[in-house]
Amino acid sequence: MSEIRKKAMTRLVLCAVALVASIIFSVLLLNGTFDGKTGGSQPASGDTISSSAPAEGVDDPTADNFTAESTPAEEAPAT
Repeated sequence: MSEIRKKAMTRLVLCAVALVASIIFSVLLLNGTFDGKTGGSQPASGDTISSSAPAEGVDDPTADNFTAESTPAEEAPAT
């Protein structure tokens, strides 16, 4: 093989290895198995909600800021 052909094959092999590595990395990120957390015996899951999260008073910037005391239905006089 000529020197130019050897360099081209080397570059082609390196690009193929980089492509395969990036595909594997992307699949692991999408599955959640490569989430950056260390230790622990529980598998990573992005679909579960932590049981330690408070049920009420969740900060949602898109939610209306009404409290239970100032709802319009409770302010209407009963006739």
